[in-house]
Amino acid sequence: MKADTRQRVLEVVKRLGYSPDPLARNLRTGGRRPDVGLCA
Repeated sequence: MKADTRQRVLEVVKRLGYSPDPLARNLRTGGRRPDVGLCA
């Protein structure tokens, strides 16, 4: 994953109040776009 993409994901996560750990696990296992992972 690109560093800028990860940074954008972290910013969105902070705004929505998600914990970054499940998100990171979902990104590793699902391989989907961060937006899709957040909406799922």
